[in-house]
Amino acid sequence: MTRWTSSLEMNRLFFWGKGVLFGGWIMAHCPECEAAIEVEDDVEEGAMMDCPECGAELEVVNTNPVELDVISSEEAEEEEEAW
Repeated sequence: MTRWTSSLEMNRLFFWGKGVLFGGWIMAHCPECEAAIEVEDDVEEGAMMDCPECGAELEVVNTNPVELDVISSEEAEEEEEAW
């Protein structure tokens, strides 16, 4: 599950240098629009989500630190075909 908060709230909650938010959430950024996105601290690599700002389809490519990558339409089609 992805949760989005305002930048003001994010600044209040963000523990600088660690990428950790209080309450079991970790901060990441959309590689498409740079929006701040909170993901659960137990997120797994390969998890998919949408950016709440620009709607880009994102995939978790690393969990320490959490890194997101945009899923291209070709990649999405390949994954759908694999199912």
